[in-house]
Amino acid sequence: MNNFRVGKPSSIIVAQMVLACVAALLLLWGLGHPYLWQDEAATAVLAQRMLRFGRPLAYDGVNLITIDNFAAEEPESIDQRTTSPQAAIDYYIRRGDLKADTTWKWQPWGQFVVAALGFKTLGVSTVTARLPFALASIATVLILYRFVLTHFKHAQMALLASGFLVLNAYWILHGRQCRYYSLSSLFFVLTLVGYARWQWGGRWGAALFVITAWCWFQVDYGTVWPVLGVLFIDAFVTQRRSLWRPAGWWVAGVGNCSLRLLLRIVGTAVVTGRHLAQPLHAEPA
Repeated sequence: MNNFRVGKPSSIIVAQMVLACVAALLLLWGLGHPYLWQDEAATAVLAQRMLRFGRPLAYDGVNLITIDNFAAEEPESIDQRTTSPQAAIDYYIRRGDLKADTTWKWQPWGQFVVAALGFKTLGVSTVTARLPFALASIATVLILYRFVLTHFKHAQMALLASGFLVLNAYWILHGRQCRYYSLSSLFFVLTLVGYARWQWGGRWGAALFVITAWCWFQVDYGTVWPVLGVLFIDAFVTQRRSLWRPAGWWVAGVGNCSLRLLLRIVGTAVVTGRHLAQPLHAEPA
């Protein structure tokens, strides 16, 4: 019965090949059309500026990239900002959207690094902007299959889990985009792989968990926190007799991410002159 659940090696290879082909077809077909939409274009342009300036600058001396945060807009200064580039730059720096040198702060830089890598190696085009992210989505499907097969010992369950993912139209649409979505999915699965390896005594499991969680934070610092919270609750419950192990890695992993987030908040307060208790995107009284 156990052998039936795990599946024959040949059937496992065939299943992975089928998943890879289906994922590649859905994620790579027509990757160059349509053109990059607004958020994708911002990611691609900031990636190009990383290659040029070494950091994602919102202003390159010609064009200024901003966030559509209409709730925080100041109607009184719109006329001045549309006629004076420096007035617009000063406004968005003062509002806390950008650093003093116009470096982008709204998302971590991981997605810009990935897009820049695609441009550096394959040239600049719509396809090369999206290709690294689509490949990350294909890898996610295959890693999920191996993860479920390894830890649940059930070939049909692994096939269903990966199949449901690759046939999810919303996930496919997001996984094709030049945006952090596919990277977040990939590092989510890799974080689960590292966590399971750590909890079940695998070699370098704890280190793998911390590294993948840290990488996840570098591409999407919003979704990583609730998942880490759930995983560490599980770690404390299952290892309550040796609490120092999960506590130590909690300090190592979360401490690093929290320090970076704290530095960002403090840096914003210093640049904009706000008190730390004020909202990051509210104008000072």
